[in-house]
Amino acid sequence: MGQMSAWYVLPSCGIYPVCPGETRFEITSPTFDRIDIIGGKEKKFSIIAVNDGPGNVFIQAARLNGKDYRKCYLDYQQILQGGTLELRMADKPNKNWGIEE
Repeated sequence: MGQMSAWYVLPSCGIYPVCPGETRFEITSPTFDRIDIIGGKEKKFSIIAVNDGPGNVFIQAARLNGKDYRKCYLDYQQILQGGTLELRMADKPNKNWGIEE
């Protein structure tokens, strides 16, 4: 039914739906340098991994639509509205990123 492929594709994009039926997507380390998702009303949501590469699998910081973003998740509605999520990647974790409620 395609569910297994969806569980692979979304985390490869940098988002992960932890609980079916919930609108929260955890932000994960993307496999791709850039991915574009076409959402509601043809709005594009882009996920860009800056400094991505072998070994640089840890998110150091994030920017959503040009503003610092300190949460480790997105809501489905944020994706549908379109915009850009930029993730700065490195080889060591930033334990201060993604801890904001």
